[in-house]
Amino acid sequence: MENEFDYYLIFPSFKEGTPILMNDDDVDPKGIFFLYKKRYADNIKIPVHLKFHSPVPPEPKMVDHLSCDHSVFSKKVYDVLEPLNIKGLQLVPVIITGNKGEEYDNYWVANIYNTIECFDKEKSVYKYSDFLACWERIEKLVLDKEKLSKIPLDERLVFMPKESVEFIVYHKSIVDVILSVNPEGVFFVPVEKWTRGQQFNS
Repeated sequence: MENEFDYYLIFPSFKEGTPILMNDDDVDPKGIFFLYKKRYADNIKIPVHLKFHSPVPPEPKMVDHLSCDHSVFSKKVYDVLEPLNIKGLQLVPVIITGNKGEEYDNYWVANIYNTIECFDKEKSVYKYSDFLACWERIEKLVLDKEKLSKIPLDERLVFMPKESVEFIVYHKSIVDVILSVNPEGVFFVPVEKWTRGQQFNS
């Protein structure tokens, strides 16, 4: 495939009025903290409970992609992603509680439990944390195409890098599917064009 190594990082687009989400510990103490592995069997749909993080916008704008350290997608994004049965991606239903007690239930959190070692250790720029056993202070990312080529493309369409939980990597074919519904609140950056802080300049 011509674009086999065409990968992007996903970020929320912090537009005015867009709320940031956090786990609703009062309702679901485990919540998003128990993601990164398959949360439930495929035929069980138990929602994660989230709430608005302070400060809450005066008039919250519920866009198609919200952030709680994980991507939270609206129904129109869910409708194009779910049929693809992407390896290592589980879309878990979410109930979001607003600051006035209102509930939003047409959202799904992207639980990514497919992890892949994917970056070139020599060409990327980072510090290695012995304490955390992962990369930190990352300045530049370069894909290791030799490592990736050993994994069938359909098994690496969406994944979390083993080097750092800071990022989620999407193949261009999946990016195109998401963008096909013109979602609000999301933007993608090519992995090798990413720079530190770029996610705050959408």
